[in-house]
Amino acid sequence: MTSGVETPNISSYKLNVTFHEDHLKQTAESGETTIWRKEKELGKGGFGSVRLERGVFGGAESVRAVKRILRASSTTNNLYIQREVKALIMVQDHLDLFVKFFGWYEDDLHFFIAMEYAPLGDLGSYIKNSKEDAHSNAITITQQLLKALVILHERKIYHRDLKPPNVLITSLSPLHVKLADFGASKSTINTMLRTQCGTVTYQAPEMQGLSVQRHALGGEYPFALDMWSLGCMVYELLTTEAPFLEEPAPEEEVSEVSWIEDGPPERSLNLAMLVDFCEERIDFPLQPLHNASVGLKGIDFIMKLLVASPEFRMTAQAALKHDWFAQLGPSDAYFEEITNQMISLGIDSTVAKSLIRAHREGPNPDKIQDILNAVGKNYISLAYDASHKGHTSLLDMLLETFKGDTKLPHTTVKGWSLLQTAAKGGHLGVVKLLLGWGANINAEAGPVWRGRTALQAAAESGNTKLARFLLENGADVHAKAAQKGGLTALQAAASYGYTEILVDLVKKHKAEVNEKPCDLDGRTALQAAAEKGQEDAVDFLLRNGAEVNTKPCKQKGFTALQAAAGGGFVRIVEILLGKSADVNAEPCDLWGRTAIQAAAENGHSDVVQLLLENSADVNAGPCEKKGKTALWAAAEGGHANVVRLLLESRADINCDRCGSTALEIAEENGHHSIVELLSGNSFY
Repeated sequence: MTSGVETPNISSYKLNVTFHEDHLKQTAESGETTIWRKEKELGKGGFGSVRLERGVFGGAESVRAVKRILRASSTTNNLYIQREVKALIMVQDHLDLFVKFFGWYEDDLHFFIAMEYAPLGDLGSYIKNSKEDAHSNAITITQQLLKALVILHERKIYHRDLKPPNVLITSLSPLHVKLADFGASKSTINTMLRTQCGTVTYQAPEMQGLSVQRHALGGEYPFALDMWSLGCMVYELLTTEAPFLEEPAPEEEVSEVSWIEDGPPERSLNLAMLVDFCEERIDFPLQPLHNASVGLKGIDFIMKLLVASPEFRMTAQAALKHDWFAQLGPSDAYFEEITNQMISLGIDSTVAKSLIRAHREGPNPDKIQDILNAVGKNYISLAYDASHKGHTSLLDMLLETFKGDTKLPHTTVKGWSLLQTAAKGGHLGVVKLLLGWGANINAEAGPVWRGRTALQAAAESGNTKLARFLLENGADVHAKAAQKGGLTALQAAASYGYTEILVDLVKKHKAEVNEKPCDLDGRTALQAAAEKGQEDAVDFLLRNGAEVNTKPCKQKGFTALQAAAGGGFVRIVEILLGKSADVNAEPCDLWGRTAIQAAAENGHSDVVQLLLENSADVNAGPCEKKGKTALWAAAEGGHANVVRLLLESRADINCDRCGSTALEIAEENGHHSIVELLSGNSFY
């Protein structure tokens, strides 16, 4: 079973850039160009530098920050850019919490990452230059950072270098920050923490090799690294200095000139003090917090983050619920959250504030719609966007403001109801809100391609908690799937291997294991699981009565064996053959494939060999539309090993039922090794 977190393809975000002596030219897919010129260097770091670039596009100007990373003979810098770009891509749906990413490009010597420019600077400068403001705004800043960490950790990413310079100030009134610099970030998808990374002052004890025997489980709690770093930052916000630092040098050892020019010298980490704290030989350093008049709730919050054992640190989710944040006041926090949610949907902050003001004064739906009209928006599309992104508070405000429109909770946009849209994204809070406003839990799947009921969408997203909530509240487990690309709840869960949902649907709610597939691009539950290589799901379905030889749907359909063969899933092919799967089942009429045709087309020689050993017909004819014989498909794809296997099994080299022979299609596609195989065939 997969993690459910999709790894982004960074190549699709590469910018089309040409370099010139004093500028670079960027060309969009539309053909429109922007001229970018370097303005100044903003800073330097361990992996490179950051510069400000100003662009001219159609007479308009814009700016961006561009990180330049030197290529190296080792793979370190390459990994650095991959990590940063992947992390940036994965959080672009929360631009209220993370910097905006514009894309990346490269030359012979460097990689470049183009991002949003924050002219107000970073949190480190803010603490240094606005000490009193940093203290008074510590709760607000911490809450925003926690929301960002919740998103990161939910997406299986840990930052690993959380520190004030990596937090950008994007607004002073109201104060707003964004998390940046993901070069040290790492995903827990298919991996586990092994390498040391981060800035030592904010680095968790386990990253420094401290208390190895007592805290040997540290590597299994990667997200706890960020929580320690956050604790150090909160401590610094409130006291102006990070915890566990060396004592300041005596005044007589400090040059008066350097003191005037550069300020007090920076203090380094007192490693011995940190070791003593981790080994419980000294107490937590509370005195600086008392000196800064930090209250008991603030102290408790920090102490629950700066815990030596990573397994006992607060998680980001738990930290957001700490009593310290009650000081913000629910009303202010609520409307600040709505404002940030609107900004993340592309609404200007000034417009967002005007909307909030109009709501708090009335609410006045006409005035709010007038404001939205001025920026080309309307409340229905905004409600859809809020449902899609899981912005519960914004949707709550819209439903309350426009409660005179009784159709709003049932609104369908782009073929999806608000409830189905929220379920598709796995947003339980939005689903509960909409049901509370009377949304139909069993609204039919829309006519659009791959339409889903709310339960089908939840099952496809793999959100067990949401699926169970819908089932407990009357969702129809037998609801019909959309005609095009539709999946019942069971078929959707099987497709992605969500076995917990499968068990609930079959055992508790009596879902029909052999529900027929929809007509166009449909799958039974077993076919769907086999196609995606979900071995556990295949095993569960077979043990619970799944029919192994159900016919495929009319268009682009596959039997379970054909689906598994096309995907190259040898073990599933073996299981299905062991259950008497028909190795020579006919393909569907439109874009169909026999099992051996499907395996040959995708170059799965091991599956082809297995099928041949089980009497697969090497010369089975193609389907009516877009069909391919096994040999023709292998020759077209350039799969020489498969071609050789098929020839050894006496595949018909002269068959032209696909419009040409295998030799002709190999020549057409430039597969010279296969042309030689077919031309010099000695098997006849």
